[in-house]
Amino acid sequence: MRLSRSLCKVVGDVIANTASHAALESLFFSAGAPGEPPQGSHGTKWKDWLYLTGQDKEVDSLSVLGGVIEEFMDLPPKQGSPEFFEWSEKRERVEAALHDNGFRYYRFGRILPLGHIPADDIPYEETLRISQQPVIPHKVEALLERLVRGLQRAMHPSLTEEKEVKT
Repeated sequence: MRLSRSLCKVVGDVIANTASHAALESLFFSAGAPGEPPQGSHGTKWKDWLYLTGQDKEVDSLSVLGGVIEEFMDLPPKQGSPEFFEWSEKRERVEAALHDNGFRYYRFGRILPLGHIPADDIPYEETLRISQQPVIPHKVEALLERLVRGLQRAMHPSLTEEKEVKT
């Protein structure tokens, strides 16, 4: 699914102030975002990376988007705190942007087209099975390209450890 610039902007704005560059890069890699992080300011980087993910036909962009926003959407701050009020406003903004683009967020990082699968009709075990199914390329060339691109992401933790050992 293509992700609109407006949706990517809202998500980028919301998550930009929640963590450091390194933490958000790790979040994007673990969510399956392809390639290296784009250059730019904190907010621009995340917006652009989501947008580029949404343009890649070999990537399940809704799964990546869901993985990126899951923690933010599912873990509210303590109710009644000033952080809770701010979180509620930001969450509503994300939900409105998703709705404007024809999507809805469900717990555990699932984003589906409006009216696609009602959340209440799916048992928990089925929810996990659906959300954990990988996107399988239909051509050998696409599979090889995904493997090669994934090598760098797979090596990312060991490269980080290697840098820490040297410093």
